Amino acid sequence: MRENIFKNLKKSDPWFFLFSALLSIFGLVVLYSLGIAQKDLSLFKKQLIFFLIGIFLAIFLSLLDFRAVKESSFFVFFLYLFSILILVGLFFLGSTIRGVRAWYVFGGFTFQPVEIVKIVYILLFAKYFSQRHIELYHKEHIILSAIYAFLPAGLVFLQPDFGSAAILIMIWLGMMLIAGIKRKHLLIMIAIGIVTLLIGWNFILSPYQKERITTFLQPYLNPQGTYLDPSGSGYHILQSIIAVGSGGIFGKGFNAPYTQAKLGFLPENHTDFIFATTCEMFGFVGIFVLFLLFLLIFWRLLKIAFVSKDNFSKLVIGGFMILVGGGAFVNIAMNVGLLPITGVPLPFLSYGGSSIISLFMGVGIVESIKINNS
Repeated sequence: MRENIFKNLKKSDPWFFLFSALLSIFGLVVLYSLGIAQKDLSLFKKQLIFFLIGIFLAIFLSLLDFRAVKESSFFVFFLYLFSILILVGLFFLGSTIRGVRAWYVFGGFTFQPVEIVKIVYILLFAKYFSQRHIELYHKEHIILSAIYAFLPAGLVFLQPDFGSAAILIMIWLGMMLIAGIKRKHLLIMIAIGIVTLLIGWNFILSPYQKERITTFLQPYLNPQGTYLDPSGSGYHILQSIIAVGSGGIFGKGFNAPYTQAKLGFLPENHTDFIFATTCEMFGFVGIFVLFLLFLLIFWRLLKIAFVSKDNFSKLVIGGFMILVGGGAFVNIAMNVGLLPITGVPLPFLSYGGSSIISLFMGVGIVESIKINNS
C-alpha cells in the first residue's frame, strides 16, 4: 500500500504543486504583514489552517483516479444536485455579509458554497462535453448544457454575487470552446447573453450593483476623466489605484506601517483588494514574481494537458485554467479600474478558506490526472 502511494506520487507533477503552494505562501506573507500592523494575527492563523487543509486534500485527491468520474454519471449528477441544494439552502440558512447572502457561518468560520460549485462545474462539463464532443454541433446539447450552467449561476446571481456568477458562466463557455463549439452557436449565445444582461440591469440587479458599474464607467464618460463621487461610490477603486501606484519598483516594504492598506484607507485589503495591497507592499518586483508564478502554473497545466490521453482529462485541466486565469484577470482588472468591482478573489492569495481549499482540491484532481496518464 505504502509502496503504491510513493509510486503514484513519483508520477505527479511536483512543480505544479510547488508553484500553487508558493502563490498561497505569498498570500500568507501579505496577511502576516497586515496582521502585525493591526496587532491581530487571527486572519493569518485561519488562512494558514485553510492552506494546510488544502495541501492535505490535494495530496489525498491526487491518489484517487479521477478518470473514473467520466464513467460515473450518477456520481457527477449527485455532485451537481448537491451543489444546487447548498446554494438554495443559503436563502434559508445563509448569513448576509456585506450585502451578499453567500455564506454559511459555523462558529468563527464561514463556508462559501460557490467555491466548491466551481470545481463541480469543471467535473460536470468535462464529463458532458467529453462524451458529446463529436455531437456538439447539435443545438440540443448546447441548450441542455446551458440549463445545467444557468441554474446554479442564477442562484448565485440572486444572492446577489455577480462576480462569482460570471466566473461560473466563464467556465461553461470556456470549456465549450475547448470542446469545439461552432462559431455560429457561439455568436447566438453571446447575443442571448447581451439580452440577459439588459434584462438583469432593468429587473434583477440591486441598486448597489448598478452603482458599481456606473462608478466604473465614470472616468470614461465624465469629460474630466475622474470619479464623480471620490469619497463615496468611487472610494474603493480610487484607494486601490493609489495603493497600486504608490508601491513603485520595490514597494514600501513588509514592515512599512504607513500604507493605504495598513492605515485602513484601502477596504477589503485582505480579500478583494489583496492585489493592490501586494503592489503597495512589494512594488513592481513583487508583482513580477506574482505574475511569474501564475505563468509557471499555466505552463505546467499545459504540459499536463499535452500528455493527457483522453478528452475528459484535457477538459478538466482546461476548466481549471479558466477558473484560475479568469479569476486572476477579473480581480487584477478590478483592482486597477479596468473592470467594475465584483468581489472575485485573487486565486490562491485572497483570504478565504472556501476559496483556497477548493483551489487545492482542483490541484489534487489535476495531479490525479497526471499520475494516471503517466
